[in-house]
Amino acid sequence: MSSHENNVLLNVSIVAASHIHEYILKRISVKRLRKLNVRVDIIDFEKRTFEIDIDVECDLGIKQEVLNKLVNDASEYGFNLIKYLLEKIDNGEIAGTIDEIERTARKFRQNPYSHT
Repeated sequence: MSSHENNVLLNVSIVAASHIHEYILKRISVKRLRKLNVRVDIIDFEKRTFEIDIDVECDLGIKQEVLNKLVNDASEYGFNLIKYLLEKIDNGEIAGTIDEIERTARKFRQNPYSHT
């Protein structure tokens, strides 16, 4: 892969992490959070394999099963977003700059279920 292609994948991972973070914050009050870390790593550039790691800690008022569901839903949202962005890049609809990827991710966020 070229360095340009690697940079495009890095841009996708940066935008995806940001949108997963926003996804969680829209569902849990920041006042209830003790910790929120979201990482989107590229495991294999050639195969375009991503890994999402979400670490959330909340106050005791939130049940663990609710938190687990939120993390699973946020991960699913993130992987769907990544798939959508890569399809747009592959189809030539966007070139892969961080601004284009961010703009496209915002469109996805408006109705994520219409793109799965």
